[in-house]
Amino acid sequence: MSVAERRPRALVLANRLPYPLDDGWKVRSFHMIRSVAALADTTLLIFHPTEDGVLASARIAFGSGVSIHRVPAPRPYTVGKLLRGLVSRTPVHVWNQESPELADRIAQLADGRAFDICVTEAVFMYRYMLGLPRETLRIIDTHNIDSVTMGRYARAMSSLPKRLYARITAVRFRSFERRIFEDADLIWVCSEAERALLARELPTANVHVIPNGVDTGLMAPSGTGLVKGRLVFFGRLDYFPNVDGLEFLVTELLPRIRAVRPDVELHVVGPGGEGRVAAIAAGQPGVVLRGRVDDLRPVIEEAEAVVVPLRVGGGTRLKILEALSLARAVISTSIGAEGLDLRDGHELLLADSPDAFVAAVLDVISNPVRRDALGAEGRAAVRNRYDWSNIGELARSTIEERLAATRSARRHGE
Repeated sequence: MSVAERRPRALVLANRLPYPLDDGWKVRSFHMIRSVAALADTTLLIFHPTEDGVLASARIAFGSGVSIHRVPAPRPYTVGKLLRGLVSRTPVHVWNQESPELADRIAQLADGRAFDICVTEAVFMYRYMLGLPRETLRIIDTHNIDSVTMGRYARAMSSLPKRLYARITAVRFRSFERRIFEDADLIWVCSEAERALLARELPTANVHVIPNGVDTGLMAPSGTGLVKGRLVFFGRLDYFPNVDGLEFLVTELLPRIRAVRPDVELHVVGPGGEGRVAAIAAGQPGVVLRGRVDDLRPVIEEAEAVVVPLRVGGGTRLKILEALSLARAVISTSIGAEGLDLRDGHELLLADSPDAFVAAVLDVISNPVRRDALGAEGRAAVRNRYDWSNIGELARSTIEERLAATRSARRHGE
């Protein structure tokens, strides 16, 4: 029986469980996997020593169309892996995913019937696709262009050894990306800017923009009242771009904002804030470190503005889409809002210098008409362009088109 006559089988590789939905990588991966599962029987294979209760909740959230399997996570950043990342052509992040157990499990899951589709939600795991039959449709969901992100990390690192290692890793990533992108059948990127970058370097690659999104029905204004002078910063608090942006906000921007508006409070929300973030927030007037919350929606709705003062990183920011979906004003740097089809001054405010960022925050919290107009226009833009239901259909259409082209080529003996 051909693929055209039966439901396809899909394998998705991820280096962690995309659940609970408490960071941008998890949210995108979760929705992309559900999109694949709408057209194929889907097996999700992960590295994750997760608790059984979390895994059970994830299985319910994904639904019966996704079967989740896990293998023990390999130990990352060992001396040997760091050295291999330095002297080989392959970045350390790929060596971190080295696992004979995962390769063996893929063979077991195939069980005599090849997968028709394989998607990697972490480019570092692409090597495991190479063991699949070549007729398997190979898809990379990039999340961001890692060579670009690592280059930005290198410029932001204060430690000279770390900065040098990051520069070397950025070069390794560029070479690695070129190899795997040329081999892949389909590449999903988050923004037109990323598609244009790959088109310049790899004009024959099959690249499609599948933007990040938001469930605008779930993330809808509930009428929760905002709190005057409340700013919110949210996201994973053990992720370097967030930590760097928060330190910039707390040490350089917030004191200047509070000098004009002493009532302003910054609420910092997200998992992973026990280490560096706790030290940054300690003793800082007006900073409230709330940690992980079960439901972000009321936290965001209480804010007069959501602030995204990021200086490094890549991809597109789900935090901005979530805040706008809840009709809240957003002030971001250009890097923070990179890749989003949003207009400065209409759906959000962009500010890259400290002076401009402080002025934008003060403008929003001092002008309710301006604040509410930004939130309303932002909500409308997100509903029109970034709802996950539309994005899922777009992702599925790229798979269906490629599968159809493959079947046609086989029929004609190409």
